[in-house]
Amino acid sequence: MDRELRKLAEKYALVYTRYLDDLTFSSNVPIGSKKRQAIRKIISKAKFKINHKKVVRADLSKRHAVINGVCIEGSGRYFLPRFVLKELQAMLHEVLSSDNYYLSFVHEIIAGKMGLFKSMTNVGSLNATEKRVMGMYARFKIQSGKK
Repeated sequence: MDRELRKLAEKYALVYTRYLDDLTFSSNVPIGSKKRQAIRKIISKAKFKINHKKVVRADLSKRHAVINGVCIEGSGRYFLPRFVLKELQAMLHEVLSSDNYYLSFVHEIIAGKMGLFKSMTNVGSLNATEKRVMGMYARFKIQSGKK
């Protein structure tokens, strides 16, 4: 399937990327119905089932899109969606406000999410939520070092 999709993408000047079972097709111009139909035909032929609830058509000149958990804007800027930041903030809050020392896997999850956050965020221009997360993570690191 991947070989056929790559050939089709090349033919139509599309960019095809795949992460596990998530397929993404992107282009500088709208992807018309004939092209989308050809894509669906290859996917169906490979016995993959398309989850139409997850199918997204996005015009980045109008608004950002969330692809595989990452927000992307037409300008090329990418960042973590607010719901991911809120989830991270909630985890940090729970750990910071508890007297119990959480299992190490929670710390590893937080460290992993913060690594992703830091790699995708321009720390020179943080919004309010991003600033709170960074402050909470600094307190978390201090608290973790004491235990």
